[in-house]
Amino acid sequence: MKSEFLNGVSIYRYEFKTIMIIGITMAIPIQIFFLFFSNYLSVPYVLMGIPIWQNIIQMFFIMVSFSLLQVPFIVLFRFHVSDFDFSYKDIFIQSFRYFFLLYLTSIFTALVCIMGMFMFVLPGILLLVLLLAIPQSIILEENNLWKSIRYSISFGKANLGKLLFILFIFFLFDIFLSYLAYVTAIYISNLSIIINFFFIAINGLLIPIFIFTLSSMYTSWNKKL
Repeated sequence: MKSEFLNGVSIYRYEFKTIMIIGITMAIPIQIFFLFFSNYLSVPYVLMGIPIWQNIIQMFFIMVSFSLLQVPFIVLFRFHVSDFDFSYKDIFIQSFRYFFLLYLTSIFTALVCIMGMFMFVLPGILLLVLLLAIPQSIILEENNLWKSIRYSISFGKANLGKLLFILFIFFLFDIFLSYLAYVTAIYISNLSIIINFFFIAINGLLIPIFIFTLSSMYTSWNKKL
């Protein structure tokens, strides 16, 4: 796991400029789009005093947006490890090949995980881990959806402890960095749009390392099959 994490950090450093371009042109717009719809659909339940539905809607959109956020970074990972020359245009074109399929897939996985969350939380977390690598299987290996689900479940079972540990560590980092972003945003302005922008920027910087690490783990596991 250590070697996969270091490989992810190495790719992050080497492709930092490309990551910034992806963040500005795809990652940030995706987050803003889903944040808008999440807040828009949550408002009626907030006004009616039903916070649980607000949480469900926000959780659903977070899972869907995270799945789509993975696409351009997994494509970048694939290009990087292939040692072929590529441009941002290639990443853009390849990403749009997978967006719709993974959008539909993310709706299914988000609903399944949320249902699991209501069964004492733990089943939802386990389902999240088992279905986590579906985008890697689809993009890195060009597998169809059903084969990708089977591969993701097998990968999740084989690396359950490692994946839970990585998710926990990145979750802690996200909380810490989000807190710093919140404090900074409050210092600059009390406007919610400024605060949300800082949160989105932090996610855009942290998520690629997680995706590169996960993709490295999946690639290493798949080579052993």
